[in-house]
Amino acid sequence: MKLATQKHSIGYMEDAMKIMRSERHEYLNHLQTIMGLILSGDHKEVMTYLKDMGAECRFNSQVLSVSNPTLRVLLQNKRQSALSKGIELKLTIQSDLKLLQLSATDITTIFGNLLDNAMDCIVNAKDNSNRKLIHLKVTEVADDYIFTIEDSGPPIEPHILAEIFKMGFSTKGTGRGFGLALVESTVQRYQGTIHYGVNGAKGFTVTFPQQEVAA
Repeated sequence: MKLATQKHSIGYMEDAMKIMRSERHEYLNHLQTIMGLILSGDHKEVMTYLKDMGAECRFNSQVLSVSNPTLRVLLQNKRQSALSKGIELKLTIQSDLKLLQLSATDITTIFGNLLDNAMDCIVNAKDNSNRKLIHLKVTEVADDYIFTIEDSGPPIEPHILAEIFKMGFSTKGTGRGFGLALVESTVQRYQGTIHYGVNGAKGFTVTFPQQEVAA
Protein backbone atom coordinates (compact mmCIF):
# COMPACT_ATOMS: atom_id res chain seq x y z
CA MET A 1 0.00 0.00 0.00
CA LYS A 2 2.90 2.37 0.83
CA LEU A 3 4.42 1.80 -2.63
CA ALA A 4 1.06 2.44 -4.32
CA THR A 5 0.64 5.65 -2.33
CA GLN A 6 4.12 6.81 -3.31
CA LYS A 7 3.46 6.08 -6.99
CA HIS A 8 0.17 7.95 -6.75
CA SER A 9 1.88 10.96 -5.18
CA ILE A 10 4.61 10.98 -7.82
CA GLY A 11 2.01 10.83 -10.59
CA TYR A 12 0.08 13.66 -9.01
CA MET A 13 3.21 15.83 -8.75
CA GLU A 14 4.15 15.10 -12.38
CA ASP A 15 0.69 16.18 -13.54
CA ALA A 16 0.93 19.34 -11.47
CA MET A 17 4.36 20.15 -12.93
CA LYS A 18 3.05 19.63 -16.47
CA ILE A 19 0.21 22.05 -15.86
CA MET A 20 2.55 24.64 -14.31
CA ARG A 21 5.05 24.34 -17.19
CA SER A 22 2.20 24.71 -19.67
CA GLU A 23 0.89 27.76 -17.80
CA ARG A 24 4.34 29.37 -17.78
CA HIS A 25 4.63 28.92 -21.54
CA GLU A 26 1.12 30.26 -22.08
CA TYR A 27 1.69 33.26 -19.81
CA LEU A 28 4.58 34.43 -21.96
CA ASN A 29 2.29 34.32 -24.98
CA HIS A 30 -0.49 36.02 -23.02
CA LEU A 31 1.81 38.85 -21.90
CA GLN A 32 2.90 39.49 -25.48
CA THR A 33 -0.72 39.62 -26.60
CA ILE A 34 -1.73 41.95 -23.75
CA MET A 35 1.18 44.26 -24.51
CA GLY A 36 0.12 44.40 -28.14
CA LEU A 37 -3.48 45.23 -27.19
CA ILE A 38 -2.31 47.96 -24.79
CA LEU A 39 -0.08 49.53 -27.45
CA SER A 40 -2.96 49.47 -29.92
CA GLY A 41 -5.13 51.32 -27.41
CA ASP A 42 -7.82 48.61 -27.27
CA HIS A 43 -8.36 48.75 -23.51
CA LYS A 44 -11.78 47.07 -23.61
CA GLU A 45 -10.27 44.04 -25.33
CA VAL A 46 -7.49 43.98 -22.71
CA MET A 47 -10.08 43.70 -19.92
CA THR A 48 -11.89 40.88 -21.73
CA TYR A 49 -8.60 39.07 -22.28
CA LEU A 50 -7.60 39.38 -18.61
CA LYS A 51 -11.02 38.07 -17.55
CA ASP A 52 -10.56 34.98 -19.74
CA MET A 53 -7.08 34.44 -18.30
CA GLY A 54 -8.51 34.58 -14.80
CA ALA A 55 -11.10 31.92 -15.64
CA GLU A 56 -8.37 29.65 -17.00
CA CYS A 57 -6.24 30.07 -13.87
CA ARG A 58 -9.20 29.28 -11.61
CA PHE A 59 -10.00 26.16 -13.64
CA ASN A 60 -6.43 24.85 -13.43
CA SER A 61 -6.31 25.58 -9.71
CA GLN A 62 -9.48 23.53 -9.18
CA VAL A 63 -8.22 20.67 -11.38
CA LEU A 64 -5.02 20.44 -9.34
CA SER A 65 -7.08 19.90 -6.19
CA VAL A 66 -8.39 16.59 -7.63
CA SER A 67 -6.18 13.67 -6.63
CA ASN A 68 -7.66 11.27 -9.22
CA PRO A 69 -5.50 11.48 -12.39
CA THR A 70 -8.16 10.07 -14.74
CA LEU A 71 -10.74 12.62 -13.62
CA ARG A 72 -8.18 15.45 -13.92
CA VAL A 73 -7.34 14.54 -17.51
CA LEU A 74 -11.02 14.05 -18.39
CA LEU A 75 -11.92 17.49 -17.05
CA GLN A 76 -9.07 19.14 -18.95
CA ASN A 77 -10.13 17.43 -22.19
CA LYS A 78 -13.80 18.26 -21.71
CA ARG A 79 -12.95 21.88 -21.03
CA GLN A 80 -11.25 22.10 -24.42
CA SER A 81 -14.22 20.41 -26.07
CA ALA A 82 -16.60 22.83 -24.34
CA LEU A 83 -14.53 25.88 -25.33
CA SER A 84 -14.64 24.77 -28.97
CA LYS A 85 -18.44 25.03 -28.70
CA GLY A 86 -18.35 28.40 -26.97
CA ILE A 87 -19.20 26.85 -23.58
CA GLU A 88 -17.49 27.62 -20.28
CA LEU A 89 -16.81 24.67 -17.98
CA LYS A 90 -16.66 25.92 -14.39
CA LEU A 91 -15.40 23.80 -11.49
CA THR A 92 -16.08 24.05 -7.77
CA ILE A 93 -14.08 21.26 -6.12
CA GLN A 94 -14.44 20.99 -2.34
CA SER A 95 -12.88 17.55 -1.82
CA ASP A 96 -9.67 15.80 -2.86
CA LEU A 97 -11.69 12.61 -3.64
CA LYS A 98 -8.98 10.37 -2.17
CA LEU A 99 -11.54 7.71 -1.25
CA LEU A 100 -13.30 7.68 -4.62
CA GLN A 101 -12.65 4.12 -5.78
CA LEU A 102 -13.89 4.19 -9.38
CA SER A 103 -11.98 2.55 -12.21
CA ALA A 104 -10.51 4.79 -14.91
CA THR A 105 -12.94 3.49 -17.55
CA ASP A 106 -15.95 3.98 -15.28
CA ILE A 107 -14.92 7.56 -14.49
CA THR A 108 -14.87 8.22 -18.23
CA THR A 109 -18.21 6.47 -18.74
CA ILE A 110 -19.97 8.41 -15.99
CA PHE A 111 -18.55 11.90 -16.20
CA GLY A 112 -17.73 11.84 -19.90
CA ASN A 113 -21.35 11.04 -20.75
CA LEU A 114 -22.80 13.55 -18.27
CA LEU A 115 -20.58 16.38 -19.50
CA ASP A 116 -21.27 15.51 -23.15
CA ASN A 117 -24.98 15.43 -22.35
CA ALA A 118 -24.75 18.90 -20.79
CA MET A 119 -22.91 20.25 -23.84
CA ASP A 120 -25.52 18.77 -26.19
CA CYS A 121 -28.27 20.36 -24.11
CA ILE A 122 -26.71 23.81 -24.49
CA VAL A 123 -25.79 23.46 -28.17
CA ASN A 124 -29.28 22.21 -29.11
CA ALA A 125 -31.12 24.86 -27.08
CA LYS A 126 -33.51 26.99 -29.12
CA ASP A 127 -32.42 30.11 -27.26
CA ASN A 128 -28.64 30.38 -27.21
CA SER A 129 -28.50 34.06 -26.29
CA ASN A 130 -27.71 33.42 -22.63
CA ARG A 131 -24.31 32.63 -21.13
CA LYS A 132 -23.28 29.11 -22.11
CA LEU A 133 -22.11 27.45 -18.92
CA ILE A 134 -21.60 24.02 -17.36
CA HIS A 135 -20.88 23.97 -13.63
CA LEU A 136 -19.45 20.84 -12.03
CA LYS A 137 -19.58 20.97 -8.23
CA VAL A 138 -17.95 18.36 -6.01
CA THR A 139 -18.67 18.25 -2.28
CA GLU A 140 -18.01 15.83 0.55
CA VAL A 141 -20.78 15.15 3.08
CA ALA A 142 -20.33 12.62 5.92
CA ASP A 143 -19.18 9.46 4.11
CA ASP A 144 -20.37 10.44 0.64
CA TYR A 145 -19.05 12.32 -2.38
CA ILE A 146 -21.62 14.42 -4.23
CA PHE A 147 -21.16 15.52 -7.84
CA THR A 148 -23.59 18.00 -9.38
CA ILE A 149 -23.44 18.89 -13.07
CA GLU A 150 -25.67 21.83 -14.00
CA ASP A 151 -25.91 23.55 -17.37
CA SER A 152 -27.43 26.70 -18.81
CA GLY A 153 -29.54 24.79 -21.31
CA PRO A 154 -33.28 24.22 -20.86
CA PRO A 155 -34.33 21.87 -18.03
CA ILE A 156 -35.54 18.36 -18.82
CA GLU A 157 -39.30 18.40 -19.13
CA PRO A 158 -41.22 16.54 -16.39
CA HIS A 159 -42.90 14.06 -18.75
CA ILE A 160 -39.45 12.97 -20.03
CA LEU A 161 -37.77 12.53 -16.63
CA ALA A 162 -39.31 9.10 -16.05
CA GLU A 163 -37.79 7.83 -19.31
CA ILE A 164 -34.28 9.29 -19.43
CA PHE A 165 -32.49 6.30 -17.89
CA LYS A 166 -34.23 3.71 -20.07
CA MET A 167 -31.97 1.98 -22.57
CA GLY A 168 -32.64 3.29 -26.08
CA PHE A 169 -34.74 6.26 -25.02
CA SER A 170 -33.69 9.48 -26.73
CA THR A 171 -35.17 12.73 -27.97
CA LYS A 172 -32.35 12.99 -30.54
CA GLY A 173 -33.46 10.31 -32.98
CA THR A 174 -32.74 6.62 -33.59
CA GLY A 175 -29.46 5.01 -32.61
CA ARG A 176 -29.17 7.17 -29.50
CA GLY A 177 -30.29 6.86 -25.88
CA PHE A 178 -27.59 4.63 -24.42
CA GLY A 179 -25.42 7.14 -22.54
CA LEU A 180 -27.59 7.88 -19.50
CA ALA A 181 -28.68 4.25 -19.16
CA LEU A 182 -25.03 3.21 -19.10
CA VAL A 183 -24.22 5.97 -16.61
CA GLU A 184 -26.96 4.83 -14.22
CA SER A 185 -25.94 1.15 -14.33
CA THR A 186 -22.28 2.07 -13.78
CA VAL A 187 -23.11 4.35 -10.83
CA GLN A 188 -25.23 1.63 -9.22
CA ARG A 189 -22.36 -0.87 -9.39
CA TYR A 190 -20.56 1.34 -6.87
CA GLN A 191 -23.65 1.58 -4.63
CA GLY A 192 -24.07 5.13 -5.86
CA THR A 193 -27.17 7.06 -6.92
CA ILE A 194 -27.99 9.45 -9.76
CA HIS A 195 -30.94 11.83 -9.90
CA TYR A 196 -32.01 14.90 -11.83
CA GLY A 197 -33.14 18.14 -10.20
CA VAL A 198 -32.07 17.41 -6.61
CA ASN A 199 -32.82 20.40 -4.35
CA GLY A 200 -33.78 22.46 -7.37
CA ALA A 201 -30.51 21.88 -9.23
CA LYS A 202 -30.92 22.13 -13.00
CA GLY A 203 -28.82 19.10 -13.72
CA PHE A 204 -27.72 15.67 -12.53
CA THR A 205 -26.54 14.83 -9.03
CA VAL A 206 -24.41 11.72 -8.52
CA THR A 207 -23.56 10.39 -5.08
CA PHE A 208 -20.90 7.81 -4.23
CA PRO A 209 -20.03 6.33 -0.83
CA GLN A 210 -16.42 6.75 0.22
CA GLN A 211 -14.44 3.51 0.10
CA GLU A 212 -11.20 2.76 1.90
CA VAL A 213 -8.18 2.05 -0.28
CA ALA A 214 -7.35 -1.66 -0.25
CA ALA A 215 -4.10 -2.53 1.54
